[in-house]
Amino acid sequence: MLNFLKRRKESGNWRGVYSRFGDVPRSGPAFGGEVWRDVLTAQLRDVDGGQWSEVVVVEHEVLLLLARLLSGEALHVVDFGGGFGASHAYLRKAMPDVRLRYDIVEVPEVVAAAPSRDGVSFADRLEPRHHDAAIVFVKSVLQYAEDYRAAIRSLMSLNARFVLLEKFSGVDCASYASAQVTVTGSSIPYWFISFGEVLDIAREAGYAPLLRRRLPRTYDQSAFPAELRMNQASTLLFAR
Repeated sequence: MLNFLKRRKESGNWRGVYSRFGDVPRSGPAFGGEVWRDVLTAQLRDVDGGQWSEVVVVEHEVLLLLARLLSGEALHVVDFGGGFGASHAYLRKAMPDVRLRYDIVEVPEVVAAAPSRDGVSFADRLEPRHHDAAIVFVKSVLQYAEDYRAAIRSLMSLNARFVLLEKFSGVDCASYASAQVTVTGSSIPYWFISFGEVLDIAREAGYAPLLRRRLPRTYDQSAFPAELRMNQASTLLFAR
């Protein structure tokens, strides 16, 4: 069996259960600091050099399939929380012939430090030029938005043909918050978000669910009540 199909456990990622985001202990620079910039730099360097893991492949396979589906036209992707552009680099490696316009929306500190790349633009907020994209791609970022409901509504208001939530921290219970402690020197408020809430918001915005799957990696939340455990992150795909 391939390594990425083995359910690898990761322990100690989160601390505590909170009903309010503002009650979660917060410390350190989180995603605005040098530690995180080093992580983004390493991700981009590895993809540029053709060095990526099976996990990276799995987390981009739906995006790649959509890009293949739409490859007969100029492809506009809005990557919300796209770091320094590792996902763009992966698409370029996998589909060098596709005409690709790629917009990344990130926190100001990441935008300021991002390297210049052909075909990629950066912004620290959603802008009119992001409307009517073919794909809105959101990988492992909604959990950090204090008002994640507003964030999802804003992303769906861009009127994209597809909205892809990848590595989504979804749960089958009510949404709750915890403290992520995996970024060295930081405690970061983190939402586990109810699938039901997201589906309701999507329907209100005129989107239908096309895909819901669990990603292979298993997380150790044994310190949490069983009914609150995410176990695995998910892929959610919606179409307008």
